Amino acid sequence: ETARLQELSEQRRQKEVAERRASELSRGEEVEKFREEQNRLEGMEQELARRSTALEAQEFALKQSQEKQSQEQQRLQAAEMEIQQKVAELRQREEELHNTKDGERQALARRAS
Repeated sequence: ETARLQELSEQRRQKEVAERRASELSRGEEVEKFREEQNRLEGMEQELARRSTALEAQEFALKQSQEKQSQEQQRLQAAEMEIQQKVAELRQREEELHNTKDGERQALARRAS
């Protein structure tokens, strides 16, 4: 009877040891899986940060380009207005010269008559 009780006690102890080992292994696997998932998420976070930085740089370059284009467009519009003004002045001067020549011809014609 005592031997039987000792055997049962030993079996129970071995069973508890086996369960503890299984539990430890299971926890170890969970910890490893957690670490792997954490590493994967950190990698994704770093990739997102890298992409975000690249996007910000592209947005900045685009904004600068747009500002440059806007300045160039304003410069061209100002130059076009200046050209139109000069053309108008030249036409007015041409008209004045034409009128002056017409007046001189009429005066010459009157003198000749």
